[in-house]
Amino acid sequence: MIQRSLTKALARYGLGLYVYAGEDLPEAEIEKITPREARVLKNIIFDMDEPEKLYQGILAKYNIKSFKELTIKQRVEILQGLNSMERKPKNDDRMTIKFKVLGEPKGKQRPRLCFIRGQSIVYTPKQTTEYEQKIRVSLQRLMSEKFPQGIPLKIEITALFSIPKKFNKEQRQKALNGEILPTKKPDSDNIIKIILDALNDTAYFDDSQVCGINFFKKYGETPQIIIQIKEIKTWEK
Repeated sequence: MIQRSLTKALARYGLGLYVYAGEDLPEAEIEKITPREARVLKNIIFDMDEPEKLYQGILAKYNIKSFKELTIKQRVEILQGLNSMERKPKNDDRMTIKFKVLGEPKGKQRPRLCFIRGQSIVYTPKQTTEYEQKIRVSLQRLMSEKFPQGIPLKIEITALFSIPKKFNKEQRQKALNGEILPTKKPDSDNIIKIILDALNDTAYFDDSQVCGINFFKKYGETPQIIIQIKEIKTWEK
């Protein structure tokens, strides 16, 4: 009876073809990542140092031609590897993380006031909330947990602005060399403010942990903000 049931099942689902041919049963198809996940992963790679070398190394390791061929498990392995690369300590056990936020640097906008049905409502402008979220997402791609509570931190911020199209070749080179600096909006304090607000309760538990800040505005080939957060043990000159 059992043999008859097995035979019917094999015939019904086509498995008998493999049995009679002496082949192994087909393995279940491994789930691939989505095209969107492939694009996001590639963007993360090209935000890092030596991106082309890293990208080609990953393709070779998994014997694939594009990230669209990666499985979900392989994607997790890659993200974990990138996380450890970015957070690798220097010459001691202090934790450091460095990441980029692509796009023209933006500053914190003042809250807006509006009246709805006679009641005043204060709200944060959309541009500010969207940019703060962009900063958080860029960080969370590399950081799975916050810096420990109570640990003093130092933040280094470099805001790179697009080179004005009106600049000639000489001015453009001077801008890249830091001989011409972007004395324009947004103000430095507003850029720092939007970054600290975005990192609060995301990179660390409270912004009172930030004991030092280095900030610089300059021109660059690619507009972006480069942020480095590191644990400090003593005051550093």
